[in-house]
Amino acid sequence: MIRISNWKIENDISKNNLVQNYNEIKTSIKDFGVEEIDFFFNQCEFVYIELKTISEAFQFFDSQNSRGKDLEPHDLLKAFHLREMKNNSEQERINSVEKWESIESKELVRFFNDYLFRVRNWSKGRSARYFTKDDVNIFKGISLDNPNKFNFIQPYRINHFFTEQYNSDITRKIDLNIMEFPFQIDQLIINGKRFFEYFHYYSKQISAIENDFEENIINPLGENNTRAKNILNTLQSYEGRNRTGDRYVKNIFDCCLLYYLDKFGTHDLGKAIEKFFLWSYNLRIELHSVQLASIDNAGKRNDGFFRVIREAIDTKDIRQKNIESPKVKKGTKIDEIIKHFKELNNWTIND
Repeated sequence: MIRISNWKIENDISKNNLVQNYNEIKTSIKDFGVEEIDFFFNQCEFVYIELKTISEAFQFFDSQNSRGKDLEPHDLLKAFHLREMKNNSEQERINSVEKWESIESKELVRFFNDYLFRVRNWSKGRSARYFTKDDVNIFKGISLDNPNKFNFIQPYRINHFFTEQYNSDITRKIDLNIMEFPFQIDQLIINGKRFFEYFHYYSKQISAIENDFEENIINPLGENNTRAKNILNTLQSYEGRNRTGDRYVKNIFDCCLLYYLDKFGTHDLGKAIEKFFLWSYNLRIELHSVQLASIDNAGKRNDGFFRVIREAIDTKDIRQKNIESPKVKKGTKIDEIIKHFKELNNWTIND
């Protein structure tokens, strides 16, 4: 039998994981009964398998995790992109892992499922109801150390190496400026370190929409966008906002907002908010019951706003988008929503 205390562990990630696991066991063991402790020490075994290459290790990882309880899609992505960092320094890999693991698993699931997966798929006219392990390829892309000089990779390679050079220049020691990679939410994923940066960049954008709404959305609107401000305040306060269907509608509205801000910033944001509101909350007015399928069907439509934003080259492409008026008013607790519809387009909505 090999004692863990006799192991010589050099990898800093493994060291940190062992310490964290030890502390977790130390904290939790007081909740175990005598039988559980006896079973753990006398019936359980650890199997040690040593592989010679990284490719063998990841092949083994994928094989073992195809059995038993499936890993979450984000766990598979973490493993894949860490493997793609084989030419990065050990410290860069450690930093990527530590920052990733600082976010709770349920939040990782939500950010991918409710935002990144939906925006990326809806913008291409594809369904985006649930993010599963069968969908992870949407977050795999190009490797910049690939010797093939494909033309479409060149802009990404230029952006990548210029950002690296700028941030490593000795002048940064003086001006303390750091340049973020110029991400776009629907871009090709750059494998490895840039994927982790991509996720953290958009997790901050999502948090800004969800948690720092006043500072990041309301305030930039200024004084000339009263209607947009009133709409946003209503969406945060109207009576039926916490129902399942209303949350689905709010999600498609927030995804539009995230996608627009990512592409155009706050330029003409007030008019864009009015358009997104009319388009997304049409569903709430017309449908007696809004299901996940309802927003998915709307999101992937070729004439929907995600395709419009994807193809837009100016904010006027969003402002000039025509939206049909709702045909029938159904449901309750949406009087304030109806009021905004009437104010924006003087529509008469059947009661």
